[in-house]
Amino acid sequence: MSEQEQVIKITYRKIIDLAFTGDPRIPSKLAILERKPLPRKISFWVGRVMDKFDDELRGYNRQQAKLIEDNIVRDDKGNKVKAQEFPDGRVQWKIDPEKRQIHDEAIDALLNTEIDIHVYRMKIKLSWIRDFKTTPDGKQIPSRRVSPEMIRTLLPIADIEDDLPDSDNEPEELDKAMAQPQP
Repeated sequence: MSEQEQVIKITYRKIIDLAFTGDPRIPSKLAILERKPLPRKISFWVGRVMDKFDDELRGYNRQQAKLIEDNIVRDDKGNKVKAQEFPDGRVQWKIDPEKRQIHDEAIDALLNTEIDIHVYRMKIKLSWIRDFKTTPDGKQIPSRRVSPEMIRTLLPIADIEDDLPDSDNEPEELDKAMAQPQP
């Protein structure tokens, strides 16, 4: 680990919240940030953080698959029983009702598992992540407003620097978002 890197303790649940929405048509919180016109260094950093999250989630998916395999309902021939099949090809398997509570508790414990991720904790200025507004002629221009949700998204992995003294935000709203404890 280099001097610039820090160990961030984060749960699988928080990673999933930051990196995925559950619907491929809806961008994740980090993907929204990645689409903003950021300085190259920050865009590269967001991509690296997302790569690290993807690596960690592969391990989570393996553990989740093992839990599902241990608690799945099988027919007389030993084949898995489907509970639901989605149009995109995904399948939800039927979990044994007698094991359902234990299974749900195990999945919840897995989601709450705290892991260490080595990342460079970037200093991000509010002016880089501000919202955009549409002018009457349809152009997107930077607003002076910053989404408190975006601030809460970045707090576990970045240091936020307020460089928008004339922000459209209420000062209390930004302070509250930046001081809010992370789950």
